[in-house]
Amino acid sequence: MLSNRKQAQANELAVLIGVGEVGWLSTSQVARWVWRASTLHVGTNKAAAVLARLTEQGYLLCRENALGVRVYVLTTKGALRANTAYGPAYCAGYKLSQLDSYRQQQIVDFLLSMRAQGHTCTGPAGLRRAIATGAVLDGDWQGADALIQDCQTGVLFPALLVRSLNLNVVAKAIRLKSVNGSLCLFGADALVRQFERAMDKLRREKRIAH
Repeated sequence: MLSNRKQAQANELAVLIGVGEVGWLSTSQVARWVWRASTLHVGTNKAAAVLARLTEQGYLLCRENALGVRVYVLTTKGALRANTAYGPAYCAGYKLSQLDSYRQQQIVDFLLSMRAQGHTCTGPAGLRRAIATGAVLDGDWQGADALIQDCQTGVLFPALLVRSLNLNVVAKAIRLKSVNGSLCLFGADALVRQFERAMDKLRREKRIAH
């Protein structure tokens, strides 16, 4: 069993890594990311205490996103601490709070559902950093919103949020699935089905054109 000090340090690192993986997280999202075995009330209380401590120590910065939710991003100091323990996987998130907040919310919800099933998840910020540093060598993950490792098979597969039927995004999805062998689409069920049909249609058109 870890000592209280060791457990506190482990909790802090888990929070920093979670924030670094996604880009930013709210208190309730940190609770679900790190303390998913606890009740939401207990997890939220633990998350709030650790977030307050890390913010006071300069490892995290609290900001309000476009949805009016207070979220946390890594500072340069926080990224350095996470990278010291885990390798050059994370960077400061000063600019990340300006991303599309609704899109980010959907991605986080998907990642939390995957983690609840036991899968290992790399979020958009962690994935961009991994690509930039060459940490992800197999496959072509450019343009994906997340990278999931199946808890049973160990297989890596990209995931893409579906928000429209934009042909450029459809083409990107076809590339991701073709190169990596599989692709997880997530978003509104009806829109995902329409998107899959658009992928099939574009594939057929490309075959005819060639």
